[in-house]
Amino acid sequence: METRNLKDSEQNLIKHLIRISNKEGTFDIPELVEDLKDGKMGSIRFVSSEPDRTYSSDLVQVEYIDEDNVPVIITLTIDNHQKFYELEFWKVDFEKLVRYPRPNEVTVPNS
Repeated sequence: METRNLKDSEQNLIKHLIRISNKEGTFDIPELVEDLKDGKMGSIRFVSSEPDRTYSSDLVQVEYIDEDNVPVIITLTIDNHQKFYELEFWKVDFEKLVRYPRPNEVTVPNS
């Protein structure tokens, strides 16, 4: 996959998700990412030099209502080395994300 620099909008959202998770100061946000082939829903994988890297757990999950009124679940995950793994977007209709969420537009489920 092709790598690229993290966008400001992605970094702002990630910082907000870290605050929600109460894990500020625990993780460094990598500057390089890869776009995942998810139908343009917006998912990215953080680039790492760690060997044998796999998904470990979800750090935080939030919800967002896209501009077309379709719910989106956003999950920030960590890997088996306790570093950021992916920022996953799952739009419930599997369609392309219309607009990238701003931090103030995401909500924690059941809150």
